[in-house]
Order: sequence, then structure tokens, then C-alpha cells
Amino acid sequence: MKLRRLTLAGFKTFADKTEIELGDGVTAVVGPNGCGKSNIADALLWVLGEQNPRLLRGSETRDFIFTGSDRRKPLGMAEVRLTIDNCDHSIPVEFAEIEIARRIYRSGESRYAINGTQCRLKGIVDLFLDTGMGRGAYSFISQSEVDAVLSARPEDRRELFEEAAGVQKYRARKREALRKLETAEANLIRINDIVHELERQREPLRHQAEIAERYLSLTQRLRQIEVGVLVSEIQRADYELFAARRERDADIATVREADDRLAAMERQSLQVRERLNEAEAELEAAGISRQGAMTSVERAVHELQLNDERARSAETTAAGLDDDIRNLIASEQAAETAAQKDHAGLQRLEKAEHERRELLAEARRALEQAELAVAEAAQESRDRAQQQRRLLAERASREAALAACSARIAEADRRLVEIAQEIAAHSRMLEQARQAHAAACEQVAERDGKLQRLRAQQEAVEDQVRRAEDERAQAAAAADALRRKAVETAARLKTLEEIHASGEGLYQGVRSVLHAVRAGALTGEFSTVADALTVPERLRLAMEVALGSDAQSLICSDDQEARDAVAWLKAERKGRATFLPLNLLEPPPPLRHAEVARVRGAVGIASELVSFDRTIEPAVRLLLGRVVVFEDLDAAAAAARKLQGWRRLVTLDGDTLTPGGALTGGSMPARAAHLVSRKGEIDDLKRASADLAAQMASADACIAAAQAGLKQARSESERIAEQVAQSVSALIEARRDAASAERELASARARGEDLAAETHRVEQARERLREEETQWRASLAAVNDDDTAMDDDLARMQARADAAARTCDDARRRVAALDVEVGRLSEQVRAARAALARTERSMEEARASRIAKQAQREAAARLLAEAESRRLQLEADVATARARLAECEEVHSRWREERQRRLEESFSLTAAIKETTDRRRVTMDNLHEEELRIARLEVRLAQHAQRLADDYGMTMEEALAAPDPGDMDRDTVNEIVRLRRELRAMGDVNTGAAEEFRRLSERYEFLEAQRSDLQTASASLRETIAEIDRSTRQVFMETFDAVAAEFSRLFQRLFGGGQTRLILTDPDDLLETGIEVVAQPPGKRASGLALLSGGERALTAVALLFSFLAVRPSPFVLLDEVDAPLDGPNVEKFTELVTDFARDTQFLIITHNPTTMESAPRWYGVTMQEPGVSRVVSYCPANVVASSGGA
Repeated sequence: MKLRRLTLAGFKTFADKTEIELGDGVTAVVGPNGCGKSNIADALLWVLGEQNPRLLRGSETRDFIFTGSDRRKPLGMAEVRLTIDNCDHSIPVEFAEIEIARRIYRSGESRYAINGTQCRLKGIVDLFLDTGMGRGAYSFISQSEVDAVLSARPEDRRELFEEAAGVQKYRARKREALRKLETAEANLIRINDIVHELERQREPLRHQAEIAERYLSLTQRLRQIEVGVLVSEIQRADYELFAARRERDADIATVREADDRLAAMERQSLQVRERLNEAEAELEAAGISRQGAMTSVERAVHELQLNDERARSAETTAAGLDDDIRNLIASEQAAETAAQKDHAGLQRLEKAEHERRELLAEARRALEQAELAVAEAAQESRDRAQQQRRLLAERASREAALAACSARIAEADRRLVEIAQEIAAHSRMLEQARQAHAAACEQVAERDGKLQRLRAQQEAVEDQVRRAEDERAQAAAAADALRRKAVETAARLKTLEEIHASGEGLYQGVRSVLHAVRAGALTGEFSTVADALTVPERLRLAMEVALGSDAQSLICSDDQEARDAVAWLKAERKGRATFLPLNLLEPPPPLRHAEVARVRGAVGIASELVSFDRTIEPAVRLLLGRVVVFEDLDAAAAAARKLQGWRRLVTLDGDTLTPGGALTGGSMPARAAHLVSRKGEIDDLKRASADLAAQMASADACIAAAQAGLKQARSESERIAEQVAQSVSALIEARRDAASAERELASARARGEDLAAETHRVEQARERLREEETQWRASLAAVNDDDTAMDDDLARMQARADAAARTCDDARRRVAALDVEVGRLSEQVRAARAALARTERSMEEARASRIAKQAQREAAARLLAEAESRRLQLEADVATARARLAECEEVHSRWREERQRRLEESFSLTAAIKETTDRRRVTMDNLHEEELRIARLEVRLAQHAQRLADDYGMTMEEALAAPDPGDMDRDTVNEIVRLRRELRAMGDVNTGAAEEFRRLSERYEFLEAQRSDLQTASASLRETIAEIDRSTRQVFMETFDAVAAEFSRLFQRLFGGGQTRLILTDPDDLLETGIEVVAQPPGKRASGLALLSGGERALTAVALLFSFLAVRPSPFVLLDEVDAPLDGPNVEKFTELVTDFARDTQFLIITHNPTTMESAPRWYGVTMQEPGVSRVVSYCPANVVASSGGA
């Protein structure tokens, strides 16, 4: 199989029809970024059935249609065609060349075709199944997918191995088999329910068929005797019917006369009502006009008030503006005065500054003279000192020694004082260290206690989390159980409803009537007695026995519906049915509740023990009003002699007693869930379904509550865990502080000991120095005597020098003082200038505000003048509106009086109509009574006719022609009584039981055969699925081993060594296991793929992808910029690998790399000469040919 041609028209940037011929081997597609190269890859994927727009670099399918450019309009559709050479029939179809096409319109409509024949997407997907070219196959590889192969989850990476193993067809077959198995099992469950139901019905139905034969024999004899009795009843009813019809005709004539009179009065009343409506309309129009006039008056008054308010507001605004203008004028004048003052102060400060600068110059000249005198005195003192220096040398050395000794003594004294201070400070520090240590220890204890409490809370919360998880799991388990039960209940309910809807267990006639009503062949509403009743579960057996075949009687609203149904049954030959028309039923008085309640063992009157719609009460009272339900047979037998007027006594176990003494009872094995019981079970199942739904909702709420509780508990656990972590950090910090305090305390104690030792050493040294000082003082006294004369001379010289120095110091101080004062005055000058500038700005701002306020005052004056001018016009409008209101009031009053007069006329006519109507109603009541009498007689005749037709097969004419029953003898009457007693003793008999039993048996056998077929099919499907799983495991494992070997070989070829491993994440489950990839390039340790460099990852992915091609060659591979992350040497390795594989596989490579381009024998260049429109140019060794625009 080879790809021969790709044709694009309107797809993305390929606005023109473009054909790309694909030869054997390697074909490259090159071009600058953004020219549309990758759109070729998207087109291939798209035509092969890719449905995800994001995988085709779009957000929706309409993105694939050319969207237009500056020069071209958008296109309405896009189409891609792919032509495939199938000469080797790799695709299992008879065609040697296959063309698949896909087209999409802007409306979203999409079409697929194979060789011009329209098909579905599934047809194209199935065509390429297991060819290596389907969606998700490894034959379409982009740069992002290269890394995705390694970054994917192990389970997702498995898909590539499955594609290589060709197990997609197995998975498709398995999905189909699972779907068929699910359908078969669902059908089997349904058939099992139906078969189980039929099994419960068969045995009772067989027994009913045997009873029916005896019942029909007795009924035939009784029918022969009872025909004569019906004749007199028919004749008497026919005479009474004739008389009633004559009276009815007279009442009809009276009613017609009343109708004529009423019609005339109705016409007159209509005219009066028209005139009244006219008055009402005029009155309403007058009211609207009056309301409009009132609105106009109110609007004019409001406008006048609003205008006055505006005038007052303008006056107030003007007054306020006048005040503001006066205040601003005062502010402006004050600012001008302040500016004048500031200007005068500035002139004074500038004058003072000038004077002080002149004094400063004089002071500096005096300072220079003083400094010259000081220099002269110093020179004289230096001369005298030179003379004294020799004398003082000795004294200096001795004084130095004495000074040194004294200094050392002073230093010792100072050090002793310092040590004493240090000792005092140390005592305080020692106490502080003790307190800090104690506080730190206390804090450690406190935080340790807090940590213990938090850990206790954490354990409690974790217990709470575990309990919440258990509660959630229990709630989820309960919900699952409820859902399973709900599914079972729904299945059972569906089966019973289908059986009920099909009429299973009903007589043929009853079933036919119900089907005809649903089909629309009959009108009216019919329901069986069993469907109309709601019976408690414990009473269902008793009610089935009590009703017998009456459970299948059809309740309808009137006798006409019943007659229509009987006629339809006869015409269609659909059997017979008993009808209970509610308008004709005359049930006998029911048993007295109080009398039944006093009987021991009585459950109650049957009609009072069931629920039903009150509209069918006559039918229920007719059938069950004289039936009493008892706990057991003994209680029923004892009550049979006490109660009066009952028709049947039944027990909860299904035993019966009749007034004639017949007793029916015994065990009822395999009792059919028939009619009443089936209807009750359906009701129970519906209630159970509703209860289960409520319970599931409650369970879901419990799950939600448990989830919320779990979330809250986990949140609390996280919060406490965070607090525990913070507390642990705080405890560690406190312990660190305590250790630091302990170290400081130890250091302080050691320092105290050092200070005490140092004090002792310094005191000893000070005593030695004092002895040495005494010796030096004695030696110095001799030298001082010799120096006394020299000191006197030096004192006189020093006095002169001191005087010169004081004069110089005074001059310096005066210069410094004047300098400071000049600086101060300069600063004051700058401040005064700034103040003057601020004052001038304030004056300008006040002047501008005054001008603005004056402009506002002029505007307020204009508004006031306009308001005064408008007031005159508004007062005139108010006067006009009030005049219009007076006119409207007069018109409204006139029409109100006219309406009242016409109302009185209408009331008078209405009274006359009511009187005539009352007389007509009396006549109609009489007519209704006559019609009811006629209806009852007709029903009686119809009942007789129905009985004749149903029981004896005779018409009304044949019955009237029968002999007079008065000629019958007493033995015949006794025989009728005997036959009826025997028939009553037999109870309710299903006369169609034989036919029903035959039909049920046929259906049972048919369903048994179906069940057997389904069981066989299910077993076969399970075997097929198991065989598919075995084949899948075998093929997958063989492919896995082969890919692993090829991966290792290709990895070593591309990397020049190294090792690889493919690891199954779950070797025990080969159907679902993921696959991990471990790679070890040469010189590196084995590691996960995440630790490889980008180039290594790309090369590893290439090795893995080409290993799939080696194991299961694909006829075609598209590589979209796969070589982008590879460097030069690795690109060469990549191209060599592609060249090797190109002998068996077609390659289409989209690339930017020159090395890859050079390795391709042919390539296509994609350009975008026209903005937004791609154009393809094909390159061959001999020429370059444009291939777009219809090429």
C-alpha cells in the first residue's frame, strides 16, 4: 500500500486546489515559518478521520475552511482527497486504487466518501484499522509528540504498543462482544421474569379450565330454562317505556315554548346591554378626560410651584454670593495690607544685614593685629624656655617618673573603681541572666504543654477523619446497595407493567376492548375492576377470590359506551366481556358497618377495605358491598348464621362461603399473581421505587454530608497539623533561647569570678606604686627650689602672652558672633521675601475668587428675572386647565346619570328572564326525571337483550316471540333454583380459561426456547471474550518483546552504545498494564527520562518510534519537524535511519534542517507569496515546477 496523491481545496491556508504527488521513499516539505507546511500534516490527519480540532491546531471545525485574506473572500467549504495505491490489497477491499475524501461546510455539515461513494466516518476508520495509519497511530509524529511519547503516562504509552501489535481489531471485537453480552443478559433477565410469571400462572389456569367445562354444561341447561322468564320482563319494560316517552314529548314541547320566550328576551337584553356598554364607554371616556384635565391642573400648579421655588433658590443664591463677594473684598484688602507690611520689614532686614557685614570686616582687621601680638609674645617665651630647658631636663625626667608613678596609681584607682562598677553591673546582669533563664525554661515548659495538647487534638481530629471516612464509605456502600435494589425493582416493575399492558391473564374480549380503546377504535374510558382498586397486600388473595371473574369486568361511564363496545366485539369477533356502566348501576344497600364490626374475626366489609376513585363507587358497592372478609374459615362459618343480606364470605387465605352453603377452600400452590395481586404488586413496586429514590436521595445527602464532614475534618486536621508544626518550631526556638540563656548565665558567673581575682591583683600593685611615688616626690623637691627664680621670669612673660592671647580670643569671638548674626539676618531676609511672595499670591487668589463670585451673582440675577417672567405664563396655564376640568366634570356627571338609568332597565329585564328560566328549569327537571326513567327502562331492556345475547344467543325479537313464562310448572322453577345454587357454589369461573391456558402454554414454550438460546449465546460470547483476551495477551507480549529488542538495538546505533529497558507497570494484567521507559546513554547512569537532555530525549523517542516501525512496518510515516531538537551529528544519524527504513516505508518529512533536506531525493517547498495563501512548489533533480492552483 502506497500513498500516491494528496489534494487540498480550501483547507486552511490552501485556498486554491493543490495536488501533492507522493513517490516512494522520502519526500521533504520545506519552507519558512508560518507558510502553511504543517497544514499538509493536518490535512492528512483530517482526511483519515481525526475529530479533535485541537489536535489539528484549531478550536472548531470551521477553522479548517479558508478564512479569507486582504485580497480574497472566505470560502464556503474545505475538501481533502487522498489517493492510495492498493495493488497489494493491504487494505482488504477489491479496489486496486482507493480515494478517500472528506468535505466540510461552514454550516458544520461534514461528508465522507470512499471512491466517490458517500459513507460514514466509521467506514473510513475501519478501513485503516490495524494498518498503522489510523487515528492515534505512530505513523503521524510531530515535534511535540516526540517528547509526548516519553512524557506520557505509562498507560497512555501502551496505545503505541497496541497499534504495533495490531490488537485494535481485537479490542473492537471485544467491545462488540461485550455489547452483545450486555444486551443478551438484559434480555435474559427480562425473559426469566416473564417465564417465572408464566410458571406461576400455568397451574391455576389449568385448574380453571377443568372447572370451566362443568360450568359451561350447567350454564347451557340453565339458559334453556331462563329464556321464558326474560320474555315477560321484556314486555313489561317495553310498555312502561312507551308511556314514559309520551310524557317526555309533552315536556319537550313546553321547554321549546319557554326557549322561544327566552330567546326574545335575550335579544332585548342584548340591545339593553349594548346601550349600557355605550353609556359605560362614554362614562369611561369622560372619566379619562376628567382625569387628564386634573392631571393638567396638577402639572400646571406643579410647574408654577417649581418656578417659584427656582426664584427663591436664585434669591438665596444671590444673597449668599453677595456675602461671599464682601468677604473676598475684605480678604483682598487684608492681603494687600499684609504685603505692604512684609515689604517694609524686608527693607529693614536688608539694611541691618548690610550694617552687620561692615562691622564683621572691622572685627576681622582687629583679629589680625591681635594674632600678630600673640606671635611676638610666643617668640619671647620660646627664647626664655630655651634657657630654662636645661634646668628643667632633670626635673622633667623626675617629674616624668613621678607622673608615671602617679598615673599608674591613678590607673589602679580608676581600674578599681571600674571593677567595682563592673561588679555591680555584673550582679545585675547575673540576676537578669537568672531571670531570663527561668523565663526561658518556663516558656519551654509552656510550649511543650501546648504542643502536647495540640498533638492530643490532632489525634482526636485524625480519629474524626477516620470516622468520617468510614461514614462516607458506609454511606457509599448503602447508596450502592440501594441503587442495585432500585435497578432490580425497576426491572421487575418494567416486566410486570409490560405483562399488564399486554393484557396477560385477561379474557380475550376484555383485552380486545382495552387494546381497541388505546388504538382509538373505541371511544370512552374503560378500566377493569382490578385496575380501579388499590388493595392492601394482606387482602389481595381475599379480594381475588371475592371478585373472581368480576375482576375483569370493565367499568365505563354510561351504557352507550358499553353498547358500542359490545357491538365492536361482535363485529370483530373478539370474544365477550362484562361491562359496568356507572349511570345504570343500582347496587343494593350495603351491609351495616356496625353489625359487621361486632362479629368476631371479621376484618371488614370488602368495599370498605379497598381504595378507589369515588366516581366508581356504584360498581364497587355492587361487587363488594355485600362481601365480608374474615380472618379464618371458622370465624366466617360462625358469622354465616348471624349476618343477614351477605352475598359472599371470604377469608384472608382465600376460602369462601356462599349463602347457599357452598364452601370452597384448601391450599393454593403456585398461585398466579393474577390481576388484583399483580396490580397490587405493581403499585407496591412503584411505591418501593419512589421510596428507594427517596432513600437514594437521602443516601446521596448522607454521602454529601459525610463528604462535607470529612472535608471539614481534614481541614481541621490540616489546621491543627499546621499549628503543631508552628508549635514545634516555637518549642525548638524556646529551647534554643533557654540554652542561650543558660550559656549566658554560666558566662556571667565566670565573669564574676574573674572580676574578684582582678580586684585583688590591682590593690596589691597600687600599694607598691604609692611607696615608689613618695621616693620620687622627695627627689623632685630639690630640683624645684632651683627652678623657682626661672619660674618668676617665665610667669611675667606668660602674663604678657596671656594678655595678648585674651585680646586675640576676644577678637575671634566677636568675628564669630558677627558671622552668626550676618547668617541669621540673611535667613530672615530670605524668609521675608518668601512671606511677601505668599501674601501677593493670596491677594491674587482673593481677587480671582471675587471676580468668579461676581459672575455667578450676575447669572443668579438673570435666573431670577427669567423666573418672574415665566410665572405670569404659568398662572395663565393654571387658569385654563381649571376651566377645562370644570367642563369635564359636567360631562362626566351627565353620563353617570345616563348609565344609572340604563342599568335599571337592564335589571328589570334580567328579573323577567330569571322568572322564565325558573319555570323552564322546573319543566327540565321533570323532563330529566322522564329521561332517567326512559334510560333505566332502556338499560333494563338492553340488559335483558345483553343477557339474551350473551347467555342464550337470542335477539330481542326472538325473545318477544317466545312462549309466556306463566305456563311453566313448579318443577321447572325448582330446577332453576337448583342450577343457580350449584353454579353459585362453583364460585367465579373463567370460561375462557381453556383458550387462555393454550395460549399461555404456547408463549411459555416459545420463551423457554428463547431463554435457552440466550443462555447459549451468553456462554458463547463469554468464551469469545476470553479467547480475544488470550489472543490479545499473546500478541501484545510478543510485540512488547520484539519492540524492546529493536529499541535497544536502535538506541545503541543512535547513541553509539548505552542500554534501554521497557518495564511493564503491572505484569499480572497484560490487558491494562502501562509501560515505563528507562534509558542509559553511554557514560551515564541509568535514569528516568526526565533527567535526559532535550536532544537525548528526542533521540530516545526517535529510537522508540522507529522500533515500532521495525516490528510492524507502516506503509507511510509523516514526521513534522522531528529533527528540530537534534544537533548536526545526531541529524545525520536520524537521516541515515530514515533512509534505511525508506526501503519499505514512505516518509513525508516536514523540516527546516538542511541535512535532512539534502537526504531527501525529492521535496516540496511551501511559500506564501500572496499573504494568507499557501502555494506549493515541487523540486526534482532536473527542474522546479509549481503545483498549486490546479496543478
